This record gives sequence, C-alpha cells and structure tokens, in this order.
Amino acid sequence: MDRPSLVERRRKQYKDYIVAVSAGEVVGYCWYVNDSSFTNDVSDIDSEVVALYVKPELKRHGVGGKMLSYAIDDLKKQDRKRMIIWCLKENTPSRMFYESMGGTIVGEHKIHIGNQDYDEVGFLYTL
Repeated sequence: MDRPSLVERRRKQYKDYIVAVSAGEVVGYCWYVNDSSFTNDVSDIDSEVVALYVKPELKRHGVGGKMLSYAIDDLKKQDRKRMIIWCLKENTPSRMFYESMGGTIVGEHKIHIGNQDYDEVGFLYTL
C-alpha cells in the first residue's frame, strides 16, 4: 500500500474535515469544528475534534497523528485556544494515542449508543 497522504476537504454544513488517501482509497478521516457546539459540560473549550478514524490495518503508522496535527494547526490558524477530543473510556489504545499527542483528561460523561450507555473521557489540548 502507498504511503497515505492528507487531502483537505471543506464542507460548510459539517465544518472542516480532512481525509487520508492511499492508492486512491480513503484510509482515514478527521472531522473537527472551530466551536464548542458538541461539548457543553467542559468550560472554556472553543474547538473540538468530533471524529478521528483510521483503517485498522494502518493504525500505528502515523496516519492518525498526521491528521490530528493538521487539525490542530488549522485550528491554531483560526485563533482557537482549547480543543477537546472525546474517547470511549474503555478504548485503551486510543486513550494512549491521545495522551501521546499531548492531550490531558479534563472530563468524563456518559453517551448513549444503540441500546447501551458508555463512559467517555475528554482530552484537552491547549493550542
């Protein structure tokens, strides 16, 4: 598989997002917003990564880090100061990734998906 590259895309309705592409195939995406519309329970947040996904076979190959770094740099250019990412509390690999990228846990809440409740932890990034 070719080395993934980042391709920026923008859509007003869904704010900003980028995709990682390898050999013409989308292998990851990152959706981020320059406001706090998704997080009401942590104060002083002005931006958020709403979703970050990398195909399982490409995890631990730098794709997620490149996308997250791109989002952080773009939000800095938009004069954002404090960004949050929510992660399932039980998702140890993702939690380790967010910590390795400089995030610190600042909150916890429950979300309802399907017929189950899950705990999420929020990672704060000072931009």
